[in-house]
Amino acid sequence: MMRSLALRLASSQRVGKSVLTACFLLASWFGTPALANKVYWSVGGSGTIQRSNLDGSDQETVVSDGVSSARSLQIDIEHGKIYWADSQGAKIQRANLDGSNVEDLIVGLQRPSELALDPIDGKMYWIDTVANQLQSSDLDGFNVQTLIDDLDNVVDIALDLQRDQLYWIRVPNGESVIERSNLDGTGRESVAMIGLDTPAALDVDQTGERLYWAVLSDGSQGSVSRIVGADLAGENPQTIAENLVGGLAVDDFTGEVYWSAFPGGAIRKADGDGTDIESLFVVGGTLPFGLAVDLSVDGDVNGDRLVTLDDFDVMKQFLGQGTRRSQGDLTLDGQVDLNDFGMLKSLLSEGGAGQAVPEPGSLLLLIIGGLLAVVCRRRSR
Repeated sequence: MMRSLALRLASSQRVGKSVLTACFLLASWFGTPALANKVYWSVGGSGTIQRSNLDGSDQETVVSDGVSSARSLQIDIEHGKIYWADSQGAKIQRANLDGSNVEDLIVGLQRPSELALDPIDGKMYWIDTVANQLQSSDLDGFNVQTLIDDLDNVVDIALDLQRDQLYWIRVPNGESVIERSNLDGTGRESVAMIGLDTPAALDVDQTGERLYWAVLSDGSQGSVSRIVGADLAGENPQTIAENLVGGLAVDDFTGEVYWSAFPGGAIRKADGDGTDIESLFVVGGTLPFGLAVDLSVDGDVNGDRLVTLDDFDVMKQFLGQGTRRSQGDLTLDGQVDLNDFGMLKSLLSEGGAGQAVPEPGSLLLLIIGGLLAVVCRRRSR
């Protein structure tokens, strides 16, 4: 009954800020438990996608049916989805982060292999390694477009959404090169020549303005498999770590680099300059490829990795209108409503924000004050 009252108050166009705050506190009693941050990877040579917590605990298979060969895993935190290219199945798919509701988004491609997402503008980009094309579509698979026709031997792609550019790494004539273009495929240019080493992965630190790529040893004396970092012009390269890499991911917020290392299947990370290398855990019995890391903080709406009343302010702005996480959709049901306020209040109560949460007496006063405000306004009409 109280929940129904809160919903009616929040939907009224005459409700003041005190009532909305009261609804926020009241709905918190129905909050949803938070999930821990996760690492996702695909099992080499199969259609299985697995995940675990950052410390390696709770390893589990989330997708195993309907996928032939999962490559290039990409997480959409905004909408609670994970995407991948099924190169053998010739399609692009997605599922919820827990692996439920697997969808075929685009079918009938020749060999999609590398994938990148722009969740804010609702676009995805991929390489078809048989058609030698860079293509794009909406996140739901509609409005497929070919952006560049003559991209052969591409190994990986990555987006720099701060500057609206797309990077890729390829081997056109036996020597590896990093190139980039605008998101519409125009302005194509060469960024850096890598040489004879075979590229394995590529990512961009959009905030730190850094490129990272992994290469395999060419077998010559002194050549080692490694991760390299450089500025966005490909200049000032430095070795971050010496490893045979199966997957690479960069955290734009901290600048940390994550990778899956062979042999052994360890998941490792380091600071962007190669210091503080740490082995997080070993993937049991598999070869991890296509690494993706969910480092978001549950309840964080504005992207500062804190759960505070600043997030509440953003949610108030988009109540009844927002559709994604950065607008306040914490429950990932496609709308910002009181359930989202309830989750935020629950997380605030756990102490994540370090800010005081009103006691039940204060809550009652807020509700009474809000109701009186509504009654007074109606009588004054």
